[in-house]
Parts: sequence; C-alpha cells; structure tokens
Amino acid sequence: MKIENLMDISELARFLSVPVATIYRWNHLGTGPTPIHIGRHVRYRPTDVEVWVATQEVCRTPDVPKSRIGHNSIGKGLDGGSL
Repeated sequence: MKIENLMDISELARFLSVPVATIYRWNHLGTGPTPIHIGRHVRYRPTDVEVWVATQEVCRTPDVPKSRIGHNSIGKGLDGGSL
C-alpha cells in the first residue's frame, strides 16, 4: 500500500478555492471528496480529490428556452418586417 501525503480540510479548501465551511458542509451532506478519519482528524487523499473533481465536470449546452426557438421567425425578415 502506497502512503500519499494527505490533505487536511484547510489545504483542500485552498486547493479547491472554496471556504473551509463548504468542506464541512460537504462532509455533513456526504457530497464532497471521500474523507479519511484518523482519530478525530479528517484528511483527504489527493487521488480521491482528483477523482471527485473529475466527476463534478458538467457538459453544458447553450441555454435557449424552448419557447424562444423559432419564435417570431417564420414569415419575417431579419429586420422583423414581413418577407
């Protein structure tokens, strides 16, 4: 078993550019990187953090309301007048 340098909560918060309170909230909700409890101390494996960050990536498409698609475009020219 390879032992990695573990991060504490403040190091993780600094790495992710989030407040320390956010890390505590994620721990409470079970939504953040997997914590390791060593006695009363909480630590994080850098590899677990990397995997968690990768799962947070979201592929976004442009937000175009469906009601606006094609709205007022049929039968009108570019200037808004009739064709």
